[in-house]
Amino acid sequence: LVPRFEYGFDPEYARELVDYWKTKFNWKEQVNYLNKFPQFKIKINETVIHYVHVKTNPNKNLRTVPIMLVDGWPGSFFGFYKAIEYFNENFNDFSFDIVVPSIPGYMYSNPLNRPLDPMDASIIFDALARYLYGENSAYFVHGEDWGGLIATSLAQLYPNRVKGIHVTLAVPSDGIDLDTILYSTLGSVFPDYFFTKEEIEFNLTGRYSISSQMKVILKGAG
Repeated sequence: LVPRFEYGFDPEYARELVDYWKTKFNWKEQVNYLNKFPQFKIKINETVIHYVHVKTNPNKNLRTVPIMLVDGWPGSFFGFYKAIEYFNENFNDFSFDIVVPSIPGYMYSNPLNRPLDPMDASIIFDALARYLYGENSAYFVHGEDWGGLIATSLAQLYPNRVKGIHVTLAVPSDGIDLDTILYSTLGSVFPDYFFTKEEIEFNLTGRYSISSQMKVILKGAG
């Protein structure tokens, strides 16, 4: 038998999926769940973005913690629904003021007419935070995937307003320096010069090589 997905999409599983979408999936129920939390659109710097805005424990006079949750692609605002539900169910001593924006050009944010990078997105998201929380209000940011890049830019651009960040995609703040290039290009060729005996035994040579990194990227992309 041909292993599933080794030579293409498994036909039996494809039939299961088609049958599920045709006969079992309840789209109306899913739409209702997508609309569970309030959603809005706003135009900032000629860019229209979509966002979810939720306040936990809204009817209680509690200390408020503003927090922005930013996902990446192919993730979306929907990926934070369970987190919002968890906040609602487990934190009763204070209120979270949660905003979940869609990255410009993605999901329900409008298509773009010019290129935007993570720094551009962070400028837009900070403007959104000032609109919702007040000009001088401070807030926390969590970023997943490419949202981690935006969260990092937010903290770097607005250290007086961003009180703290948490990211699941960490990036070096100094970019690619000479040491990184040397380790990547020459470390696997002359391991004794760049690595200790113990590091070589743990195969750090292979981990730092360009070919090893490319294999990881190509495997993930496939």
